[in-house]
Amino acid sequence: MLKPDKDKFLSVNWLEYFGLTDCQEQMSHLRQNISLKLASTAKFAVLNVGNVINYVRENGPDNRVLSVFHEPEEDDPSHSGIHGYGFEDDWVADLIAEVVQETHPAKEP
Repeated sequence: MLKPDKDKFLSVNWLEYFGLTDCQEQMSHLRQNISLKLASTAKFAVLNVGNVINYVRENGPDNRVLSVFHEPEEDDPSHSGIHGYGFEDDWVADLIAEVVQETHPAKEP
């Protein structure tokens, strides 16, 4: 969910950015390189970009087309963003949640 007057896009991370192919290695590397302070109960959701874009376009009320861009930050080079909706578009967040492939603890298990 986007926060009103704060989020211009949904912050995500590009797992393949560091050249790793194993999901567990990608998660471990992300945990070591992310700058956010995460709660002990926080989770990372794994999504496929193409699936997200297609699912939202095909299942939303207005054929919404989302875009995903690499949005690197100084302390988070794999940072990216899902663009094309606002905080008032709760249905987009719901559709994105429906295509989550898997989740992982944000803290190292």
